[in-house]
Amino acid sequence: EHRPLEYRNFGRQALGENFIAVFKKELTADRMIRKWLKEGRVYRFGHDGGRETNNFTQLVWHASREIGVGRARSADGNWWYGVVVFDPPGNIPNQYAQHVTLPRT
Repeated sequence: EHRPLEYRNFGRQALGENFIAVFKKELTADRMIRKWLKEGRVYRFGHDGGRETNNFTQLVWHASREIGVGRARSADGNWWYGVVVFDPPGNIPNQYAQHVTLPRT
């Protein structure tokens, strides 16, 4: 579950956030990115995103220029948690068509 918006700030700047939890498998950056990119299979380009694609759209949001990445393992060793924060944040209503576009070939 994502942190409430009021806690996703760096100074006065709000940040975008992707979060993932994985049971029993080591969480790598590659695994996080691949999981979120899979959401792109159901994203409707040119439309605002939704719950099922928010990680994908934040990941590829054109205006986001800086990221921070972290991971941690639970005390019992069973769970891995990962988070990526984005500055500036994405997933802004009515701006998806501008910031989430098909890859160029």
